[in-house]
Amino acid sequence: MGREDFQTVLKKIRKTLVPDGIFGLIMQEGKGDVQFPEPLCPGKSLLVCLYSIKELTEILSAQGFSVIALKRRGSVSKLEYPYRKLLLVSQADRGHHMPLARPPSNGKDCAEDLIEPPETDIQSGNCICGPASHFVAYSPETIA
Repeated sequence: MGREDFQTVLKKIRKTLVPDGIFGLIMQEGKGDVQFPEPLCPGKSLLVCLYSIKELTEILSAQGFSVIALKRRGSVSKLEYPYRKLLLVSQADRGHHMPLARPPSNGKDCAEDLIEPPETDIQSGNCICGPASHFVAYSPETIA
């Protein structure tokens, strides 16, 4: 996912989450952008954007999130990108209110204009928004 698309996804996640709503993301640590061969489509490549903790924290803050937990780990498989992984758990700021893209009909709906169609966590009924490999969003009640 390109850097501009990442900003767009964060805006949409922020619109979807209630104040104090929580979501996590895992990103590749480093500087710059790199291309990797797409293993399932020979001749095609994937863009991988690398971020520092400082850069991600600033981006999240600008979009109305506070980082509440952070974990770093190395690759554990040859199938992973050869970069350290950054797991950030963020909480939507109360003072940085962003209106929903549409009024929720049952309090658990996602915004219609997400880049990827939303899925629903069957156990909690809470919305899981965005590409599953990058973002997971929960309401505060889910993790309480």
